[in-house]
Amino acid sequence: MKHILVIDDNTEIRQVLKEMLEMEEYQVSLAEDGAKALALCDDTSFDLIITDICMPGKSGLEVIEELRKRSADQKIIAISGGPGTANAGGWTIYDEMLETAGTSGADKTLAKPFDRTAILETISELIAT
Repeated sequence: MKHILVIDDNTEIRQVLKEMLEMEEYQVSLAEDGAKALALCDDTSFDLIITDICMPGKSGLEVIEELRKRSADQKIIAISGGPGTANAGGWTIYDEMLETAGTSGADKTLAKPFDRTAILETISELIAT
């Protein structure tokens, strides 16, 4: 059974992802912030990590950078979103953060809200490689 770590400071998002992934027969661990997630990674190997970008304390970007230092092979999906504020280029701050996550080492990025099909297809693609 593939083991996935979900990192998000929003309890509701963590629970929805946990339930959805467990229905797909994944083992799921949860962390509400980056520091707790990295501590879990010290003791457990995960097939995939899904991390929010905007979290108090250690951000998702910091988590991605630390995970990349530990292992170039760790599969990572960065998620972020919200109402945001458009800048002169028409992007929101969340778009910019997701782009930064991609250049910082996330294998894939998804903007919230994403649908069930998008997250499951992205997970399948990464775990299969």
